[in-house]
Amino acid sequence: YTTIEKGVRIIGPAVIGQNCHFAEGSFLRESVVWDNSVFRGRSHVEYSLIGESFSIRERSFFSRQVMLDVPLEIGELNLLPRNLKIDSLWMPESRSIFEHFKIGFFKKIKRSIDIAGAVFLLTFLLPVFLLTALAVLIDSGRPLLVKKKLLGLWGKPFFAWKFRSLVQKESSRLPKKDYRMTRIGRLLLATGLDELPQLLNVLKGDMSLVGPRPLAMHEMRFSPGWRDVRLRVKPGITGLWQVSGENQFSFHEWIRNDIYYVRNQSLMLDFKILLKTPFKVLKGHE
Repeated sequence: YTTIEKGVRIIGPAVIGQNCHFAEGSFLRESVVWDNSVFRGRSHVEYSLIGESFSIRERSFFSRQVMLDVPLEIGELNLLPRNLKIDSLWMPESRSIFEHFKIGFFKKIKRSIDIAGAVFLLTFLLPVFLLTALAVLIDSGRPLLVKKKLLGLWGKPFFAWKFRSLVQKESSRLPKKDYRMTRIGRLLLATGLDELPQLLNVLKGDMSLVGPRPLAMHEMRFSPGWRDVRLRVKPGITGLWQVSGENQFSFHEWIRNDIYYVRNQSLMLDFKILLKTPFKVLKGHE
């Protein structure tokens, strides 16, 4: 049997095998693991075929694909051709010391901006926050906030908070076509005020001010490639898709913008998105 300890994240589909062990905090993306392999604490493996009796050392990181140094005969699983042999090395994606420093510096600066920005916005928008909470309370009572389980960085789940815009049960006071929407709910959704509490998620570190919008796993199931790319960064309150173009409801445009952001993220790009966001909100809901 295979044992999986607390805090292990496996983003499938994945065929794992027998007598494997995943230690606490280890991460596995779409992979065939095979028998008798061990993933030690906080090891991280993506897009991977691994093989039999491998031991992944603690806190090791393998990106892209991991190849086997022995023949793999799994044709009966319809995953690979029956005669395929994979001969290669365990090699992480290579980066220079300067690139590692640059990436680490960017992440620290971005996190500092997230904290400072969230504190400033929570302070500046406190009257709006309180008035919105009061409007929800008067309109439809408690609860004022609702939470939804979404996926963050590397697929780690977290609860995102929003002001409630839906009724808890059907209400005869509302039109039939909007039987689940509160009277104040439509305004909250149109202006984005329902997402103000997500500034608390930014402070906590689950989200960033700028990034792809957080989604649940089932909302990304039709495009696993897009899902895997967007999970490389923290989700954001605003993002490139929200401020780009007029075709806000094009799924393909959404994918294209998310992938572009992940591959080209920079402080300047974040600054441009933050600058455009209030104008886009005002223009979109005039």
